[in-house]
Amino acid sequence: EYMGEFENVRLTDKGGMFVLCVASDQVRISPGDFEKDQIHAMTDALNKKYGNKVFPDVGLGISLFDILEIGDAYVYPGDGAAYIKCCFRFIIFRPFVDEILTGKIVGSSKDGLRVSLGFFDNIKIAPELMPDPSEYDEKEGVWTWSWEEHALPLFIGETIRFRVRGIEFNTCVKKEVEIAPPSAPAQPTSYTTTTAAAAAAEKPAETSSDDIFGQSPMTVVGALNEDGLGMNIWWSQPA
Repeated sequence: EYMGEFENVRLTDKGGMFVLCVASDQVRISPGDFEKDQIHAMTDALNKKYGNKVFPDVGLGISLFDILEIGDAYVYPGDGAAYIKCCFRFIIFRPFVDEILTGKIVGSSKDGLRVSLGFFDNIKIAPELMPDPSEYDEKEGVWTWSWEEHALPLFIGETIRFRVRGIEFNTCVKKEVEIAPPSAPAQPTSYTTTTAAAAAAEKPAETSSDDIFGQSPMTVVGALNEDGLGMNIWWSQPA
């Protein structure tokens, strides 16, 4: 899912593929959550709103880290919910360029490899970023690196190391307007990617039957064309 921008966003120093995003927002606490502790209720609301959402030019929201400031609560006419202004830190998945990550191959086609980290599987390794020289066997559906006299295949399910070359954000999304209660400040706009079914219903599109990438709001671009990258067994020392 694709979200609108955080308010007053600031990213902390990078310490790996996860960073802390300092942001502020107005949180809606439904009447059914009034019995909860305030921090507990706000934590649930923020995780529900921002967890597993992609933010343009920021990254993928993972989980609330902590709440820094809590303002007054307001109840608006026609809506029994409480609205609380707060400043918080959210854990964001945003790998830095040139970082080395380990993932599992979950898709293979003539357009490259699709790799998963478990919680995030929109990682693409394009043909030009494969080990050189590499060829794709359409019959077997496997990329193979030819090294000297050896054929080294990259099978689906295998674990590989890759280098992050960049992050791409796709803003071609559908907009879902969230209706604010009377007199309440407008809430951040949420976005969702256009599904293949919805896109086909609106306008028939020509797509390849072996498309393993589809449309994603965030794609990490990876590379295998350096020594030490690819399958671990390629670089292991003989006993």
